[in-house]
Amino acid sequence: MLTILSTMESSKYPVTTFKSEYIRRIAQGFTESVALKSLNVDWLDFFEMLADDPQFRKDIDEARKHRAEVWIARIAESVDAGNDPLVPPPSASEIPAMKLEFEKLKFLAGADNPERYGNAAKTAKVDVSVDFKQFQLLPPKEALRVLQEDPFKQPIAIDGVVVEPKE
Repeated sequence: MLTILSTMESSKYPVTTFKSEYIRRIAQGFTESVALKSLNVDWLDFFEMLADDPQFRKDIDEARKHRAEVWIARIAESVDAGNDPLVPPPSASEIPAMKLEFEKLKFLAGADNPERYGNAAKTAKVDVSVDFKQFQLLPPKEALRVLQEDPFKQPIAIDGVVVEPKE
């Protein structure tokens, strides 16, 4: 069984336990960096797991959609607090910070679930798969030659007929 050696403690996490705990924390509203720190796993190990497990990537996308609901719930809680007669209204100095917090939560919800909370017209999600295990670097001379080439340098022959306008 694969295990991840914690970078902060000497304990070990089975990969499946880490993945389920990570996904659970993301769905609860943790950011990626806080979730990784709380599980004592570094980014390099995390990216390696992402590269090796397409299902893990899909599960993370679903967890982010759930996390978007957490952001929206926090917005709703702030609105409810404003309607509570037992809570005094915010002071003028608190309003800019409250607006910033609202915009931040709105942005995070749109980033986590653009179809539902983002501007889907502006956000196009493209699925790109790159197999880094097959990735090879060009030799330096070949890389320089390719970079110096102008793909539009070659002359192009165009056949056409010139039509004079009728007067």
